[in-house]
Amino acid sequence: MAKAKRAGAGEGRMHRGDAALLLRKRLEAAGKRHGAEMAEIAERAARQRRECSEEYAQVRERLDAAVAGHAAEEAAAKADRARAEEARKLARDKREAAQALRKAETTKKRKTCAIEAEQIREEARAQRRHAREVEDLERSILRKGASEARAERRHGERREDVEDDVPERLRPLWRRVGRTFKVPKRKEGRSSLLEAFLEFAEESPDAVAAAQEAEVQAEALRLQREERKRGAGRGRVRRADLPEAPF
Repeated sequence: MAKAKRAGAGEGRMHRGDAALLLRKRLEAAGKRHGAEMAEIAERAARQRRECSEEYAQVRERLDAAVAGHAAEEAAAKADRARAEEARKLARDKREAAQALRKAETTKKRKTCAIEAEQIREEARAQRRHAREVEDLERSILRKGASEARAERRHGERREDVEDDVPERLRPLWRRVGRTFKVPKRKEGRSSLLEAFLEFAEESPDAVAAAQEAEVQAEALRLQREERKRGAGRGRVRRADLPEAPF
């Protein structure tokens, strides 16, 4: 029995040694599989990291390109805005310069017309002074002739004929009052229409001057209106283009 027990104990030890060996082999095989799996996992992880890095690099490159394109577009837009502002400023400066030029030309024309009108009035006054001297002689001659033709004119005197005999200096006054002028009742039958008008003009120097001044001003206004109608660029009115004073 002792041998049997020893044999059974030996077999038990042998079986336990085989089991441990088998377990060890299984553990080694599991370790190898685990190592292979870990290596594969590590390789996949490394591959994924590389792919992510490449994708990140591509995304980063596209993002940088987009940022650069946006910056270029912003710079172009800023340049366009600067050019547009410069064009607006240039157009504004041109408009202001044109307005200033038109204003200066208008002022110059007004001054020129005013000076020419004053010159016309001064010439008219000089002509009136000269005409007064001539008229004194004409009046004496006319009175002599009028006294001889008084009877005939008293019956058939016409205003058109009287105007032909009126001195040039007094014609503005005649054109103003001649249509309604009549011989005063106190002189009817003793003075002709021409004689009565000459006496009226002699007694009313202010009326003569006012009629002459009115015609001069009317002529000056007419010239100014014609100058405005001709417009810019036609030049100033020359003295040779002005009509001579009517008296």
